[in-house]
Amino acid sequence: MSDKDSTPKTSRREFIELVAAGSLATTATGFVPSDQAEAAPPPGSRPAGRAHYKIFSPGRIGKMKLKNRIVRSAAFEGAGAITGEVTEDMLRFHRGYAEGGVALTLTGYMAVMEYGKKSSHVCAYDDRFIPGLTKLAEAVHGVKDGCKIGAEIGHDGTSSNAPREGQAYKPSMLSPTGVQWPNRISPSGIDWRGQPAGHTMTVAEIERFCEDMAQATRRLRDAGFDCVEIHGAHHYLVNTFLSPFTNRRTDNYGGSLKNRVRIVAEMVQRMRHYVGRDFPILIKLNCDDGAVDNGTPGEIDIHNFPAMVREIVKAGVDAIDISGSEKPGDPLRGNISKPEEQSFYLRYAEALDVGAPVILGCGNRNVELLEEILNRTKGKVDFFNFARPLIREPDLAKRWLEGRGDASALCTNSSLCFRRLTQTGEPIRCVVLEQMQKAEQERLEAEFSPYGV
Repeated sequence: MSDKDSTPKTSRREFIELVAAGSLATTATGFVPSDQAEAAPPPGSRPAGRAHYKIFSPGRIGKMKLKNRIVRSAAFEGAGAITGEVTEDMLRFHRGYAEGGVALTLTGYMAVMEYGKKSSHVCAYDDRFIPGLTKLAEAVHGVKDGCKIGAEIGHDGTSSNAPREGQAYKPSMLSPTGVQWPNRISPSGIDWRGQPAGHTMTVAEIERFCEDMAQATRRLRDAGFDCVEIHGAHHYLVNTFLSPFTNRRTDNYGGSLKNRVRIVAEMVQRMRHYVGRDFPILIKLNCDDGAVDNGTPGEIDIHNFPAMVREIVKAGVDAIDISGSEKPGDPLRGNISKPEEQSFYLRYAEALDVGAPVILGCGNRNVELLEEILNRTKGKVDFFNFARPLIREPDLAKRWLEGRGDASALCTNSSLCFRRLTQTGEPIRCVVLEQMQKAEQERLEAEFSPYGV
């Protein structure tokens, strides 16, 4: 037998067990068992750990202490039960992020009212959801090293889609004030293309929405969550109030910047009534509303974004989470492999000078570049958000901290994860990794089939 023939092989059964256990490390050509991938290299050949990096130093949002500067972004998981309850998938996702080393994991936005609930939404619009939400908080807090958990809350507004055919759950179409709403709601009855888009909210409905946001915050606090985040981005309901393009109102909720921010100020005031000043309230904001009206640039840009943020900070939020939309409703970008393509909203963060921590989202891919940003901007950026990279590598923060593997995330930025979620409604997962695993399994099956393995 040749040396080649005597090399130990992984049987098909062993391979499947490794996949199931998550014990495979990816390489450019496929997979190797993790014990082989992590074999000790010669002294000095592996990069040292990064515990001394600023990105792994403690941070703070309000009175919430965070162990490092890495945040799991509030990307929608599609993992709620059709009844709105927390599922095992939801527990597994966020426990995995905590085990993977992030300082704060933010859930995808939760429904604060029955109207507008997606079939896979986790809900916070009734006290009956508190026990399930408590399990989610406990799943994260049960992981050693002190990861915190927050929930994003909001409403789709004009981005809401009709329920899929065959769905057993049909949300109520009655507004909180008893009016029969259409599928979409907005400040002025238009969407980001200037087209008619459903119901124009009355003042009473705006006030009720603010109260619903506040009550959801109370429930989440009671369930043991460490913070909440208002979803004020991605062309959802709060974002449509903030932008003069979709907000054409002539009452106290439209017109001037202060009036457009009023909805945030009122909901924060109501939140504080229930949870006090010490419970952190974050807000995700579009710094760039993307292309609207057949390509016309959005109204929020680098010149007036700081003014909007200043007004919102005055309202009492504890941190600004910067995001944006490449096109209506879509914050995703594909070509972000080169350094100059990454962290592509950095210039908006650098334009801010506010007394609240800033979380920079979108396109964060390389730990060395992020460390350089933290050191160079001198307090302009405090934290970094990650969505797609953590879907591919839930343990990315831990891997970077320990100095394992490449300084860049393995995410290919294809966005197939979110596309499949929107097409099928199934919980989010990395399609690229799944396809690689399937191809490797098929290769091994073909290799071992002649031996009856």
